[in-house]
Amino acid sequence: MMSEHEIRDRIADILIAFAKKHEWDAGLWSTYEELKRTARIDKLQADADEALIHYSGVFESYNLLGKKLSPSATKLEEHRGRLLAIANALKQS
Repeated sequence: MMSEHEIRDRIADILIAFAKKHEWDAGLWSTYEELKRTARIDKLQADADEALIHYSGVFESYNLLGKKLSPSATKLEEHRGRLLAIANALKQS
């Protein structure tokens, strides 16, 4: 079984991996969900979860006619910045 520190490091690595990707990665999300179930949830973990949920929404946006929209580069950069900031905080804690 992994220690709490190892789980936090692994979650931080997953956040970094998401920030580097240009599309949603369901496999990486599944790995994150498995780790989340074993982790002690604190503010940083909750922030990571919220950030990933919002990040996933960037890839699942539709217009009023039901056409899937491409993610905005600006939105992607905003979310990536948040993911990297949370990952950094997790690694330092």
